[in-house]
Amino acid sequence: MEPIYTDVCIVGGGPAGMALALELAKRNIRTVVLEQSKNYNRSFRGEFVSPDSVYILDRLGILKKVNQHGLFHTRNFEVVENDQTVLDVNFTNFQYGYRYPIELPQPILLEAIVEEASYYKNFQLLRGTLCNELIREGETIVGVKCHTSEGELEVYANLTVGSDGRFSRVRELAEIEYQKIPLERDFAWFKLPLPDNWSKNTCRVKIRGGSHAIILPTHPQMLRVGLNIPKGSIQKLKKKGIEYLHQMVTQLEPTLEQSVKEHIKTWSDTSILEIFTTVVPTWYRDGLVLMGDAAHTLSPILGQGVNHAIIDAITLAPIAAKAIKNNPDTPVSAEILQEFQTLRQKDIQAVRRLQLRQEKMFSASSSLLTYLRRTFYRTVNSSNWLKEKIWKPVFYKNQAQHLMG
Repeated sequence: MEPIYTDVCIVGGGPAGMALALELAKRNIRTVVLEQSKNYNRSFRGEFVSPDSVYILDRLGILKKVNQHGLFHTRNFEVVENDQTVLDVNFTNFQYGYRYPIELPQPILLEAIVEEASYYKNFQLLRGTLCNELIREGETIVGVKCHTSEGELEVYANLTVGSDGRFSRVRELAEIEYQKIPLERDFAWFKLPLPDNWSKNTCRVKIRGGSHAIILPTHPQMLRVGLNIPKGSIQKLKKKGIEYLHQMVTQLEPTLEQSVKEHIKTWSDTSILEIFTTVVPTWYRDGLVLMGDAAHTLSPILGQGVNHAIIDAITLAPIAAKAIKNNPDTPVSAEILQEFQTLRQKDIQAVRRLQLRQEKMFSASSSLLTYLRRTFYRTVNSSNWLKEKIWKPVFYKNQAQHLMG
């Protein structure tokens, strides 16, 4: 196959990569996206999109497209422990233009971005394309070698972007050091039909002792359920049979007993998500940068993965576009790419600390720790000021900065 020469080559067509491609295409930067899958008809877990990302999707010009699918807007967030509501946050009370998180299936999101980006002649998406080698000139990355159904392909670019997820192949090929920090448990995800008496607009966390489940209404007329399981225990649980999962769900949410028995017949009806966070000290090399989960894997708590992937995209796009326009025949230097990491790292570190604290609270099982957990949630629940103080940096930071600036 004939080589492709472009300005930016993005490896990975998830939310981070596709949002970056759209932003670069708008800036008249030639952009090629390499996506391993041939379509988006596969299982995704990151469907919870924060209000800040809803705000950004509107800026990207795709919010109207995704809203046509009748998505669920989360107006309430509840924490229920031992069948008692200890925290109830009503997002309607927050004074922002975009108040509500939405449950947005990634196939809908990604196809909407592809449709918008396809209006630009300098955008190209290559599906079914696997990156298997980086092209180097000395220590500088100048492109990638790929495998496609039609043969081997070389793509040369001034900037190669690794947006290929939490198990990033680009990160490994670039020999970028990272630390994988396992958390105390993993998740079993599955979907059930939305019960008739269940609010479409309420996200619930159900807790009993050291066990918890996240239950989110999602498109179309379904519940997305994440059940915590002990770290590395999936094989032991499978030996106990699917009835053990039914029992765990029933203990946390009795109203789902019949539904989970009817619709989750085997463990293959679930998707197991290994929970860990990844710390990457340096996200870049000359000619290459990581973003999204490849640069900073986060836990599922508070749905921050997709949020920060999209924020990465709108942060990196102007930096990359400026560098390429100023030096059109030169790989983007590590010095320039360092600016991107500097702009993003503080927020990522803050979210990671928040998530780790929340993980410890959810996994607490002793009488003392569970008492302290309930006391904390009830204290927050008693004060609208505390609720907004806690949620503002998680859901509304970009909108707040826009209002101030």
